[in-house]
Amino acid sequence: MTLINIDRSNPDQFCRYKMPRLVAKVERCRNKKDRKTIVVNLKEIAASLNRPAAYPLEYFGCELGAQAMIDSKNDRYIVKGAHDAHRLQEVLDGFITKFVLCQNCNNPTTALQVYPKKNTIEKKCTACGNSCIVDMKHKLTSYILNNPPKLELRKIPGLKRVNGVGVEVPAESVDEYLRMSFELGPQPEIIMGPTFCDFFAALWRIVRLPVIIVVIVFIVHKCCE
Repeated sequence: MTLINIDRSNPDQFCRYKMPRLVAKVERCRNKKDRKTIVVNLKEIAASLNRPAAYPLEYFGCELGAQAMIDSKNDRYIVKGAHDAHRLQEVLDGFITKFVLCQNCNNPTTALQVYPKKNTIEKKCTACGNSCIVDMKHKLTSYILNNPPKLELRKIPGLKRVNGVGVEVPAESVDEYLRMSFELGPQPEIIMGPTFCDFFAALWRIVRLPVIIVVIVFIVHKCCE
C-alpha cells in the first residue's frame, strides 16, 4: 500500500501525516449510463483523515455531479459514472483542504464540531488550538449537518457513560482523559469516581436508623432500671 502526504502540496517526504493513495476501479457495463466507480480504499483513507467515509464520498458526488452511494452489504463506496483514480485524488485534495486541514498550522489534526441549531460547522485543531468555520456554502455542509460525526470516546480503564451525558472517570485517569478527549471537541461533564468517604457516607445512610433505634432503646432501658 502506497502512502502519500495528506497535504499533497507539502513536498516533505518525512511528513508524519500520511494516507493511502486512492485506488479506484471502474465497473464497466454495456450501457455506459450504468457504469460505476468503486473507491476501493476509501474507508482506510477516511480513517487517516479522522472523518467518516461518507463525507469524502458525498464530496465526490457534489464535485463530480454524480450519484454517490454506500453498499453496506459488501462494504463498497460507489460513485456513478467512470472516474479514474487520478481525478478522484484531485477531488479528494479539495475535500482535505476545505474540511480537514487547519487554516492556521496546515496540519490535518482537526475535528469537526457540528452545531445544527446554529447551522455552522467548525474545524477545531488539536495541534495549535485554532478554530474556524468551514465554507457553509458548499453542498456537503448540508449532509454533515444532517449526519454529524459520532462522538466515539477512546476506552480508558474505568470510564463509563452516566445518563448518556456525563462521563465518570477515576481520579487517576482524569488528566489522561482530558488530554485524549481534547481532539473530540466539547468535553462532557467529568464526575469523579467514588472515594472511600463516599462509600462510608452511603453505608451510614443505610445503618443510621437502626443505630439510632438501638441507642434510644439502650437509654430508655438504663433510665428504667
